[in-house]
Amino acid sequence: VLYQEQHAFGFGLSWANHYDAFSQFISKNNVANVVEIGGATDKLALRLIEKTKNYTIIEPNPSKNIDNRIKIVKSFFENSDVDLSNYDSVIFSHVLEHAYDPARFLGDLYRKINENAKVYFSYPQLETWLEKKHTNSLNFEHNLFLTEKHLDVLLNNIGFVITEKNKYKDHSVFYNLEKSVVIKKLKYPNLYTSHLKLINEYKSYHIQEVQRLNKIISSNKYEQIYLFGAH
Repeated sequence: VLYQEQHAFGFGLSWANHYDAFSQFISKNNVANVVEIGGATDKLALRLIEKTKNYTIIEPNPSKNIDNRIKIVKSFFENSDVDLSNYDSVIFSHVLEHAYDPARFLGDLYRKINENAKVYFSYPQLETWLEKKHTNSLNFEHNLFLTEKHLDVLLNNIGFVITEKNKYKDHSVFYNLEKSVVIKKLKYPNLYTSHLKLINEYKSYHIQEVQRLNKIISSNKYEQIYLFGAH
């Protein structure tokens, strides 16, 4: 229901710079046959397509004006019948935090790719976002508080090796993964105390912010008031 139409376009300089940096992170390697999961627009694809032979996007609700050099498969990744073993590179950007079951998502990916494939993905720095009180850190779309330290363990326990990981500013973490056949399970670190503090501070901040905005709205100083998301 939430994703029955496209509504997240990544407007603005912050996202443009992110796509530039992520595409450079990917293109250091050989990427010939690429499948991008959740490529709602072709913003990332257009930065990489000149370096590839084939580029496919799996997306349930793609934008209408995607470049015709890109093959579109209209589907959720979990439901698609695309044979991922035909691709040397799988890419997704700010998709995993939208998955209702990230372990299932990553497990499906592990099973479907070939043993020599690489996986590149960009993931939000959720702890930093919460520290900075970004309103979009946790919401009806980002419904799991899966931070980097726990994500690293999850990836390992599914069978991925992190061959490279770069932090992009205080925005995202870029991952380069390979498939491993030897899986040594790791324990998740106990981050309960620090995470509870983050969540409580985040909650308190937003309660105070709502009270502040309501006071402005009820002051009758302004004829019209607009509240809009940053981009």
